Amino acid sequence: VFVNMQRVHISKLLNMLSQPAEAVKMLQDGGTGASRGWELDLALLLTNGFSLQNEPFLRATAKDIIRYNFQLLRTRARVPVDKGALLFGVFDPTGALQPGQVVIQLSHPSLQPELPKTSLDAADFDDEVDGEDIEWCGFLNTGDAFEDERQRAIAAGKRTLVVKGNVAVTRNPCLHPGDIRVLRAIEPPNENLRLLKDVIVFPQRGFRSHPSEMAFGDLDGDMFSVYFDQSLVPGQSVNPMEPRLRKDKVESKSSIDLEALYDFFILYLRNHSLGI
Repeated sequence: VFVNMQRVHISKLLNMLSQPAEAVKMLQDGGTGASRGWELDLALLLTNGFSLQNEPFLRATAKDIIRYNFQLLRTRARVPVDKGALLFGVFDPTGALQPGQVVIQLSHPSLQPELPKTSLDAADFDDEVDGEDIEWCGFLNTGDAFEDERQRAIAAGKRTLVVKGNVAVTRNPCLHPGDIRVLRAIEPPNENLRLLKDVIVFPQRGFRSHPSEMAFGDLDGDMFSVYFDQSLVPGQSVNPMEPRLRKDKVESKSSIDLEALYDFFILYLRNHSLGI
C-alpha cells in the first residue's frame, strides 16, 4: 500500500510541469512544502491563464517544489495522503454523538465558487452523483469514486466535504497499537455541529474519551491525524493502552540535597523509555 502511494506521489510530482491541472490540484490540496498562502497564490495564477511553460518565475517555483518533495522522500520517506487531514480535536457541545462516532467536515480547497473547467480538464458535471444531491458530499469506499465525487464538488462550487464511514484517527506520539482508533464518521446530526468545520468533533459520551485513548491525549489544542483512505484503515481497533499506576509509594524528602538529585536522575533514566 505504502509503495503504491509513493509511486502515485512521484508520478504527480513529475507531471506538475507538463500538466497544469495536476499542478493546480497539488497546490490547492497543500503539502508541497511552500506556505499555504503561497500555494493558493500560485494556484490562482495558474487558474487565471499563467503558464508554467511561458513564465520563468512560476516554472522555477514549481521546480523548487518538486526538488523539495523529492528531498523529503529521500530523507524522511514522506508521502502525502490525499484522503486524510491533520485536524484540531474539539468537544461535541450538543451531546448528540454516541461513543465511536465523530464528525469531520473539510473546507474544500477550491479558490472560487466555481473554477473554470479548463483549469482542471474536467468534463461536464451533473448536479447529482448516482442520483443523490452532492450538497453534502459523502465518502465513497471505492477507489477513484471518491476523486470523481471530489471533482464534481469542485465544478458544482461546493465548499465542504463531509467525511462518512470508518476512519483511522491517531495523534503523535503514536507508540502503541491502541493509539490508532477506528471510529465512524457521520453526517452532522444537527445544525450546530454543521458549523464546526476543519476540526474533528469527538463525543462527550462514553466510559473514556477517544482523545485519551490515543496516547492519553486531550482537547487543549491537540491535533489528530485522520485517514479515510480505506486501505489505511485497520479492520478493528486494538485495546488502548491503560495508565499504569505505581504500587510502591515514593518517599518524599523534606529537603533536597545532592543525593536526592542523584536518585531522581537515576529514576528518570530507568523510566525514560519513550519510543524504545
